[in-house]
Amino acid sequence: MAALVAHARGQAQAGRWSEALGAFARYLSARQEDHAVRLELLETAARAARAGARVPPSSSPSRAGALPFVSVIVCSISDERSAAITALYQRLFQGRPFELVLLRDARSLCEAYTRALSQAQGEILIFSHDDVEILAPDFADRLLGHLARFDVVGFAGTTRLAGPAWIQGGWRGARGQVATRDRASGRLRVDVYGVSGPVAEGIQALDGLCFACRREVAERVGFDAEHFDGFHLYDTDFTWRAFQAGYRLAVATDIPIIHYSTGRLDEVWRGYAARFLAKFPQEGFSGAFGENPLRATYLDTPEELRAFWDIIVAVGAAHPGCLAPVASPVASAGAPAPGRNVQDATGTPPVRLGIPWTLTEVHGWGLVGTHTALYLMERGAPPLLLAQPIMNTLRTETRSRLAPLNDEFASLDERLKSNVPTRVTLPGIDVLHPLGNEFLEEPSSSRFVGRRNIGVIAFENTRLDEEVLKRARRYDFIIAHSTFNCRLLQEAGLSDVRLAFQGIDETDMVRLERRGSLGNRFVVFSGGKLEFRKGQDLVVEAFRRFHARHPEALLVAAWHNPWPALSLDIAEAPWCKVAPRIENNRLQLTRWVMDNGLPPEAFLDLHFLQRSQIPGVLAECDAAVFPNRCEGGTNLVAMECMAMGIPCVLSANTGHLDILREGACYPLRDQRPVTDPQGVRREWGESSVDELVECLEEIHKNRDEARRRGEQAATFIRKERTWRRFAEVFVQEATR
Repeated sequence: MAALVAHARGQAQAGRWSEALGAFARYLSARQEDHAVRLELLETAARAARAGARVPPSSSPSRAGALPFVSVIVCSISDERSAAITALYQRLFQGRPFELVLLRDARSLCEAYTRALSQAQGEILIFSHDDVEILAPDFADRLLGHLARFDVVGFAGTTRLAGPAWIQGGWRGARGQVATRDRASGRLRVDVYGVSGPVAEGIQALDGLCFACRREVAERVGFDAEHFDGFHLYDTDFTWRAFQAGYRLAVATDIPIIHYSTGRLDEVWRGYAARFLAKFPQEGFSGAFGENPLRATYLDTPEELRAFWDIIVAVGAAHPGCLAPVASPVASAGAPAPGRNVQDATGTPPVRLGIPWTLTEVHGWGLVGTHTALYLMERGAPPLLLAQPIMNTLRTETRSRLAPLNDEFASLDERLKSNVPTRVTLPGIDVLHPLGNEFLEEPSSSRFVGRRNIGVIAFENTRLDEEVLKRARRYDFIIAHSTFNCRLLQEAGLSDVRLAFQGIDETDMVRLERRGSLGNRFVVFSGGKLEFRKGQDLVVEAFRRFHARHPEALLVAAWHNPWPALSLDIAEAPWCKVAPRIENNRLQLTRWVMDNGLPPEAFLDLHFLQRSQIPGVLAECDAAVFPNRCEGGTNLVAMECMAMGIPCVLSANTGHLDILREGACYPLRDQRPVTDPQGVRREWGESSVDELVECLEEIHKNRDEARRRGEQAATFIRKERTWRRFAEVFVQEATR
């Protein structure tokens, strides 16, 4: 390796910049802790930029749809700085929908940003210091492209927050590059914290010099003016809480930025640092500073700075690990060699994820596994399947992409069959364990023991007694699929509970024109397997009343499931007169709704739908109703209806609360306690039939408003609740 460094130095001396940088980068990819050589690489890149070397800038990330309205929020008491920052953003957003909200009387940044949030009109919000200069002429395209993938984007941050200052996580977690003006020499100093391409993901906290987010993030997370009533740590607090809430943070390393001041960790800062540590005692932040060796070089002009920036991004992208830590892949003990693996956000050696449940595209668990596996394959980090995928339920493209995993499983399965242990230890694998109510696990999954064992759960049975919690504590941590589940588990004393919202496949949910195949009728859709929890008795009773007023209305239902006996608990429901009959292993749904007062001409049983049939059916619908009594996740069927732009009526309880958005649905807010003789239905909600009828009447009467709400819901789901986004967050949570 020493010869490689000598070669790099020789190439640099001869002015062969590309060869020199490549040699330095190859060395550093294998010797990530050699900070002296990293400084040589940075200085070589600076010399190349000063000598006129240029590389094409990375391409701007793509985004679809109309340009969003952007609000830039700035606090400033300086006339000179106010004028300069106004001119900067006017130039960067020229010809685009944009406004500048300039506050001259901030009592604190949290107070001012909160006030500005109520004034700003933008869908995208940029919170900027008044002393920054952005040198990328295509800044708007780059930033909005990154925000199409991430929820909060800044210019410096960390993947491992260790204290009030993001830099306390040390060089292993630091990401980004920022220039400042050296006061003594007047030169531009560039600190290269960590770069592995145009954007760094897996970020836990960001620097506040400039960051952007979608309005929904700022409104939901908010700025804490009570704890941070000055000008320090508003940024760490806001972005850390955004990360904790499940939002995706990133650092844009492809946008050259100069910050003309630097922070001071003085007595005032230390006072706010103490407040930060007191606010988050459960996180175990030490407040100590991790190792931060010098990673800076100097340039003289903005043109040189832009050239240097492009060179660094290109080198980091071509040689991951040379400028941002990436652990070397390790083969999993007890399993076939995995190839490249997902990096743990803490910088610990990566391991492979094991999936011990069946992959299908038919039900929730199957979809969770399938989309996780597809994402990991795309990342070059294939999971180890520990259960046979049902390949004939997968689309042709999905089967093709997952075929190598199936072949690998077959080989592993043969080895296990020849020696069938009751417990299979996989030291190099982190196993994802699918859990049911009361943290019960199938033997086919529980026999696998990994390096870490991760519980994955969406539960409706809320009994969390000591026996249940004992089972829960077997796992290193838990990933839940709703805020409702997360909160119950945390209140029960489980300290490490993480969150990943499930999603929809937008390529499945193709929006089609209505063909009128059901005639000129007002069509109401209801989906989800028939059971007490799903509340179909409420649907039938509400629709019976609505149909009496509107005889042209039609209820279409997708209520079947392969295990019809599970539906018999609907007989417990207060609006159910009789239980459904089962003949030839199939629910007799038309007879059941007739027994409950609905005429047969008002009802259409959709039987079992293929996924390819769903868009065509939903295109004919005017409304969808989900008065569910409880959802441990976020209701996949409801999200699919929302993605199709159908006006949806949703019970405002449990997991539904994570998909309800003001002005995007019709919430059933009148929620009464559900009968609970066994003490397993905490926070379940009994919706009002009267309110459900009122919602249907409102949709029927005001079609334009209903369509507007449907479009709002479709935008939300297709942007924030896709399987792709789920997989990104799920893998991030499982590997950090």
